[in-house]
Parts: sequence; structure tokens; C-alpha cells
Amino acid sequence: MTMEFVTKKPVTSESLPASETAIILGVGLPEIVEYWVKTGYINGIRKNGETRIPRSEINRIKDDERVRSLREYRKLQEAVPELPGDDQPLSLEELAYR
Repeated sequence: MTMEFVTKKPVTSESLPASETAIILGVGLPEIVEYWVKTGYINGIRKNGETRIPRSEINRIKDDERVRSLREYRKLQEAVPELPGDDQPLSLEELAYR
């Protein structure tokens, strides 16, 4: 078992996979969490091909403006109902009418 540190700070506390971190933070995709680790916004490690985030980091950023904004954006996306007919393109007549 090898561990590759993604950040310079070692992670010693309990950690969660990026997928669970994304759910807890309400940001949607684990790729967002992995990007944050890659850019240094949060600390994390790669262990057996999986990005893991310490609970201390989750607690540190859960109320950060970046996380809150993304969480609110996702809520708005989910609140907008799908429009009927989205699976079919509009005809020229329909486009002219709208």
C-alpha cells in the first residue's frame, strides 16, 4: 500500500473519499473536490488511486464562501423543473413563435 501526498501538509486525521466529501459539502461532483485538492484549496491525499479528504478540512471549508456559493447554485439548478420537450429541438415555427 503506497500513499502519495497531493499536498505538502501530511494528513493524519480520519479522511473520507472525494465522493463522500462532495455529498457532505453539497457541491455535487467529486471532481470538484479533487480539483480543490489539486489546486491547494484543501488538503488531501491519494491512497490506492483514491483522493481522500480529512474531516478537519471538510469542517474548515464547509461554511467558506466558495462552498456556500456552489451549494446554492446546485440548489437553484435542482429547483428549476425540466421543461417539457427539452429532449426535442424546437422547429422553426416554434422558434419564431417564442
